[in-house]
Amino acid sequence: GLVPLLNRRHYRAGLPETAPQGPFGVTVDHIPFGDAEALERYFAAYGERVLAVVVEPVQGDAGVQVPPEGYLRRLARLTREGGALLVADEVLTFAKTGRFFAMADDTGPIPADVTVIGKSLGMGVLSTALVIARRSLVPRPTGAISTSDLRPLTCAVIGDGLRHIVAEGLLERSSAVGAALHDLLDRELVKAFPELYREARGLGLLRGVELTEPAAA
Repeated sequence: GLVPLLNRRHYRAGLPETAPQGPFGVTVDHIPFGDAEALERYFAAYGERVLAVVVEPVQGDAGVQVPPEGYLRRLARLTREGGALLVADEVLTFAKTGRFFAMADDTGPIPADVTVIGKSLGMGVLSTALVIARRSLVPRPTGAISTSDLRPLTCAVIGDGLRHIVAEGLLERSSAVGAALHDLLDRELVKAFPELYREARGLGLLRGVELTEPAAA
């Protein structure tokens, strides 16, 4: 069910067709990340059929791609107006961009119906993940099943870790250190070796450097 969300053909090769011929079925479409015009065109054509939109506020494996200003808020508006759910994949971005959540802009947080976090949530001690959802999206009466549920040790690690992040001001520090890191990458790599490096980008401590085509080869 989740593999079709991965925008890599070798992951999806051989998957059974999820959309039979006719008016019913489920398909997964990928649209260019950060392209506001493509977003508007897609919702104009298919908005009434969209069930949910899944987005990484900053794309990780795609190369630490930061969307243009206003893109995520426009996405949230179009999703809400179409009656679809907005799912924010913050597994990679959680607590790394200068805020706890990267679904935000200069005017404040951008609401999502479901937010998924993980990785750094376990503070390097254990592997865990968490799904945060609107109260109206309650689990079915039989409850939910998870491989690694919130046992006392897991809850203790998460609780102590979050308190440590707040007490030590690590979110604020990540903004300052991330900005210094960006300047360092830009000066010592991109500008010093333009034949090898094209760009440094990212938010907070989530940073990436893009190679030129010859260097990538």
